[in-house]
Amino acid sequence: MHGSLAGLKPRWVLFTCIASAACASRAPVPARAVFPMATNWTVSVGEDPIGGPLASDGGRVFVATQGGRVSGLDRFTGKTLWQVAGRPGALAFGGKLLALREADGTVWCMDPGDGSARWKAESGVAGTLPPVVTAERIVIAGEGLAVLDAATGRVVWSAADARAATAPALTATSVVLGEADGHVRARDLATGRLLWSHATARALLAPPVADDRGRLLVGTTDRRFLSLDGSKGDVRWTWRLGGDVQHAAALFERLVLFATHEDVLYALDRGNGNLAWRAALPSRPLSGPVLFGDAVLVACHGARPGETFLIGFEARTGERQGDFKVPGEARTPPLLVEDRVYIGMRDRAHSVVSLHLGAAEAPAP
Repeated sequence: MHGSLAGLKPRWVLFTCIASAACASRAPVPARAVFPMATNWTVSVGEDPIGGPLASDGGRVFVATQGGRVSGLDRFTGKTLWQVAGRPGALAFGGKLLALREADGTVWCMDPGDGSARWKAESGVAGTLPPVVTAERIVIAGEGLAVLDAATGRVVWSAADARAATAPALTATSVVLGEADGHVRARDLATGRLLWSHATARALLAPPVADDRGRLLVGTTDRRFLSLDGSKGDVRWTWRLGGDVQHAAALFERLVLFATHEDVLYALDRGNGNLAWRAALPSRPLSGPVLFGDAVLVACHGARPGETFLIGFEARTGERQGDFKVPGEARTPPLLVEDRVYIGMRDRAHSVVSLHLGAAEAPAP
């Protein structure tokens, strides 16, 4: 399928957008109120800027600073539950494991309850991309690619020739990586054996997203959005765009949703690539779409320096639901946990803000 948006001119007004990929569900998703939205709490996490994305285990929010301080915050009150120093890097949570990857390839597995180290290992892979964490494996991508055993930190396999352009995507049997030479490559999750390679015109910026039917959804930097067969890498369909895709897509029911740098939010049918709807964004997206029930949020730049807005749309139709001005400029992609959004801010206090969705006023701690 092909489409052209050369004539689309989004309105430049103050509004919003928010980020991350979510799993599709076969059952209907219930409606949930997004607006009004209110600030729940704001907490400073130290003297250094926040580095990398936030993470959460459902009860706590984890944040790392560029100076190496890692904090665990109570996600309901913002209270600091624990802090550890000397661990500069990018965090991720998955499979009940909290992992941090340092730029030199050192990997820490930490106890989410108190921040203590369960193990420390050398992956041999330098870089700054966050790890991808499951209950059994931790994947580190950068100047190479390594899969570690989650229980011990042992390197299961590594590919020294890989040069990551994006974070990896995991399927049940493979690791899929957008690489600096413009190829998307899939390797066997158990052995690292190369399964297939697909060439794009330029290196990706947005990581591929895998759905529950073995399909890969890939936004490119050559103004295309692709669906690839996850087992072979063959192109299933292509949709032509007016701008590049620089942030991860999200999956909702039969749709794939993604934002482009033509300031448009798209929803395409994952099965055949047909356009379900598209909606203009007020400005450049800061991250990919985030799903909340049957709504989708996107974080966008404001009209003035230092502004960030969140905009909400109905995920099935693209109808705009509302907007919210974040109290400052976002440094991290928004993290959604149930009915709260958490954002690391670019401010002098180096703070994390909690926003309550569907609340007329902030609830008492």
